[in-house]
Amino acid sequence: MPGQRIAVIDHDKCFPDKCGWLCQRKCPVNRVGKDCITQNVEKFKAVIAEELCTGCGICPKICPFGAITIINLDIPLEEPVHQYGENMFRLHRLPIPRNNAVVGMIGRNGTGKSTAFNILSGIIVPNLGKWNEKGNYTTVKERFKGKELHAVFDKIESKELVVSIKPQHIERSRAHSKGACASCSIPSTKRKQTPSYKRSSWKRSPIASCRSSRGENCRK
Repeated sequence: MPGQRIAVIDHDKCFPDKCGWLCQRKCPVNRVGKDCITQNVEKFKAVIAEELCTGCGICPKICPFGAITIINLDIPLEEPVHQYGENMFRLHRLPIPRNNAVVGMIGRNGTGKSTAFNILSGIIVPNLGKWNEKGNYTTVKERFKGKELHAVFDKIESKELVVSIKPQHIERSRAHSKGACASCSIPSTKRKQTPSYKRSSWKRSPIASCRSSRGENCRK
């Protein structure tokens, strides 16, 4: 992990055309001639070099849009499992799913729960922190060689594991599913074959609210 801090920039809140690159102009490291905060010309967003950042806390305070977060670390973190982009969210660890057991994740919004589930369901191939490269399972399995997650990724790659995910906004299921409630539930024979750590599909969720083909509201 370069340096002892993490710099995160929320691109949805970063508007250099409105603030005139205030963070770059006020950064004390930049003012002594180093390129701690630079401009990504292509995306027109600020970029922070974590290895040069001193964690002074000036840029988060002066950013008028609250786009910058600097996290000073007491101890170095493990290398990322997945990172979305430069100065963007990164996930450092994964839960370990096991057959005949339930693995739960509890945490605040934005802590990586959905990212972890997407990785374990095969929707996202982790890039191991190399955000500018496409992830591949050969490298991932080498990273977790000798660990329980190696077998999990092996099954994900071979599609031996078929995982379905219930959406966060279950109230939107009406826009994607049609038919009677009976068609939304998982047949008992299939349900018994499904390892308990897998999440039920929103299309088949027995707890989902739905509207029958006759227009009747119902809840299983």
